Amino acid sequence: MKTEHEGSEVLPEAELEVLLDLAGVEYDRQRRVPLRWTMKPAARISSELADIGLRLPVKDVAKALGRHGVIYLGALASGGEDISKRLRFINEKFEEFERRGDPVISVRKEIMEIGVGWRSKTRRRISPRSPWQDRDEPAAVPLYGIFDLIGESGRLLLGARHGTPAFAVDAVRRWWLAAGCHQYSDPAALLILADDGGANGSRVRAWHFELASLSVDSGMEITVCHLPTGIWTWGSSAHRSFWDLAKGWRGNRSADRESLFGELMRGVSESGLDISAEIDATAYSPRVRISDSQLNDLPILPGRAGDWHYTLLPRPHRRCGPPAVPDADKVSPKASWLIHPELIGMEIREWEILAKRFCALYDQEHEAALELRRRGPRQKTPAAGRYTGGRPKVTTVDQLLAAVIHERLGVPQANLAAVFGITTNRLTVSISRTRRLLGKLNHVIPKNDIRIRDVQSLQEFREECEKGGRADRPDAPEE
Repeated sequence: MKTEHEGSEVLPEAELEVLLDLAGVEYDRQRRVPLRWTMKPAARISSELADIGLRLPVKDVAKALGRHGVIYLGALASGGEDISKRLRFINEKFEEFERRGDPVISVRKEIMEIGVGWRSKTRRRISPRSPWQDRDEPAAVPLYGIFDLIGESGRLLLGARHGTPAFAVDAVRRWWLAAGCHQYSDPAALLILADDGGANGSRVRAWHFELASLSVDSGMEITVCHLPTGIWTWGSSAHRSFWDLAKGWRGNRSADRESLFGELMRGVSESGLDISAEIDATAYSPRVRISDSQLNDLPILPGRAGDWHYTLLPRPHRRCGPPAVPDADKVSPKASWLIHPELIGMEIREWEILAKRFCALYDQEHEAALELRRRGPRQKTPAAGRYTGGRPKVTTVDQLLAAVIHERLGVPQANLAAVFGITTNRLTVSISRTRRLLGKLNHVIPKNDIRIRDVQSLQEFREECEKGGRADRPDAPEE
């Protein structure tokens, strides 16, 4: 007599052993690994089961395997072998960390909706915001879960608004300070298993940057393995129950975050699992930019942040943001030695007034040109401390200073460009624009009878002016 298991959630133990044996599952149930999978076609598995008297429809094979923690890769006609090698590497990493006694965690983010429900039959979403909901309350909040694969315990962190990389790494940091550092004595490394999307994606710069900071703070090497898209770790029944609990509240109607947290805590207590939960009220900014120089400075092995597995070393790195944009109304340090009354033809106080007027006119014309290019005013004002567009090579006052030195002393543009660290063509355009703006300000640059041809002669001329005398220049015109 044949036994049919269509739609059943859990197979009997004996029949489960037969299914796993026929499916050719990688890694038997005796080995404690986070990933087990099979690449055998579902039709073949169903046919072999039917031959021994067990009927399991083809469409239910992958579902039955998934309910028992097995990943079905048979549907992947191409790339299955590569994915199998990747999963095998992750299991080997897990066994290596387990032998050393170092912690291994899996992390995942879920989105919890507030004030949102679902129609029971059509599964269509009700209004995105209920009329009784506070307008300042977000429509969805992030829930970040961390499961200790060795200690069989979990931790849930319910966020305030944005599920950013900083929020994800802070959840790992909270788990480590609350439980990890007490359970593991002086570990050398931490292994994180994560999916390859969202805040903890393999190509998210802020994720790598925040993990590098956590590595320095904890003193541990942090190794990250990203799973292929659509694949997750279901190594143990407790692990599966943990994520079922986290996913079970998606789409449930809750008045606010506190009500959602209360329902979540009731589910945690009823599950009987070793799980803790807390609320994180920190408002994480979703607009954190990591510059190329910051990313290149991170101590990452094998050295390319886009790899699906990498290790962050606990070495100091530059944690500050992108290099500050120099103030437009100040001279850059490399050209500050040119500010001298004999070189600019005016007193320092007069120079400061001229520089202030010039910067105001320059900014006004620059903004007008941008408005003409974008065919309208700015849609969004840059935040304080932010700079939009390309980073300037020289400041606005540098451009004014270069034009004054060139017009007053006749220093060739090619030699003067080397002082400011720009090309001759760029300096030529800058001097031309500065002449036009100075004309609008009705300012005439006072010329000197001395003509200087190189930077060394310019430096010597300044030293002579500092001494209080001015020697005849060999290239000066005879009187």
